[in-house]
Amino acid sequence: AQGSYFLGTLIDTEADGVAGVAADGDDTNFINDEDGVVLLSGDLTSNTQGTLQVTASRSSGFLQVWMDFDNDGSFSASEHVVVNNLLPLGTSTVNFAIPTITGDKVYTRVRYGEFGLDSVGAAILGEVEDYVFDAFVVESAPLIVSADFDDDGKVSGLDFLNWQLNTGMTSGATVAEG
Repeated sequence: AQGSYFLGTLIDTEADGVAGVAADGDDTNFINDEDGVVLLSGDLTSNTQGTLQVTASRSSGFLQVWMDFDNDGSFSASEHVVVNNLLPLGTSTVNFAIPTITGDKVYTRVRYGEFGLDSVGAAILGEVEDYVFDAFVVESAPLIVSADFDDDGKVSGLDFLNWQLNTGMTSGATVAEG
């Protein structure tokens, strides 16, 4: 967008964000101006908190941040992680909640300028910067059920009898437990 609300020190003007596979669509439009946002919390990890360092060139602009956590190629309302955050001039830190992440990359759109900017569409004042951040996907461990049902430290026929008389008698017993 055009106007006097910018992020970082490198500034170009674009009427709207330009998507790209490497989150660099607007970099090929004019200059690579993505220098206003730094992810301080390292890789994004599901169900934790993230922290951004944002540098604003002017006070009284509003920060909007969207992160495509589900990797569907669009920014949904639930992925709008920073909403109308009024920033002062200079560097600020902004925290946000990270839900479950799908994939090892998270595409991010940051807009700074007028109140209520959406992830797409022209703006009168402000700037848009796109980023791609690495995500750490926590694999869930397989459920391991011990066959030592009498907790004596060894598996024997007594464990089978213990299972039959207890767990095996319930309707919720699974094949793995037998």
